[in-house]
Amino acid sequence: MGLEDGELAGVSSVSVTTGASVPEVLIDGLIQALCARFDCFIEEVAPMRENVSFKLPRVLTGDAPQADAAQPATPATPRAKTPAT
Repeated sequence: MGLEDGELAGVSSVSVTTGASVPEVLIDGLIQALCARFDCFIEEVAPMRENVSFKLPRVLTGDAPQADAAQPATPATPRAKTPAT
C-alpha cells in the first residue's frame, strides 16, 4: 500500500480520488489495503459531468492561413550591432 504503520493514526476518514488514467487495479488494491487495516465504509460518488471543450490550433485543422506562393518570403533584416561600453 505504501503507507507505514501509524501514518494514519488519528485519522477518522480517507477520501480517494483518481484521474482517468489510473488503472482500476491500483484503486482496488489501495481500497483493499485500507479495509484490511481499518473499518471501512465505501461510498462511490458519481463523477461530475464536464462540458469543457478546446478547439484545436488552426495549423492542425487545416484552417491556418497559407503563405502566398506568388510572393517570396521576406528575408530577416539583420540587426545593427551596438558598440560595447
